[in-house]
Amino acid sequence: MQRRCFVQNSLGALAAAALPVSLEAAEVARLREIAATRGLLFGAAVSDPQLKRPELVALLAEQCSILVAENQMKWRATHPEPNRYDFAAADSFMDFAASHHVPARGHNLCWHEHNPAWLEATATAENAVSLLRSHIQTVAGRYKGRIHS
Repeated sequence: MQRRCFVQNSLGALAAAALPVSLEAAEVARLREIAATRGLLFGAAVSDPQLKRPELVALLAEQCSILVAENQMKWRATHPEPNRYDFAAADSFMDFAASHHVPARGHNLCWHEHNPAWLEATATAENAVSLLRSHIQTVAGRYKGRIHS
């Protein structure tokens, strides 16, 4: 072994020996705290199935300063039929965020993808503005005052 390799390996071993045995013994800054020092929010987009995983729930509550609905607020999920809204998934997301005192970002009410089949078949140049306005007012109105951004 060359002297340089020996010295590097020895220094690495000494440095590693000086570290705590486990991460639990060390004070580790949370990602939300690191982001806050830069005036940022740290968060994650989460789906319904992810909100049912206890290990992920704990991690989200500990690390995030904002949560983003993955698909729960998109048109297909909230307005699956022309005359029917379904807020079960979006309500669940909002309840989770509120119960963990983490602000929620509404995402996203209208998008070029993830639309219900009825919308694609029904929307025309004549009725698109009305459909869009009604949808946004209904969904945004439901969560008025509860959405961070």
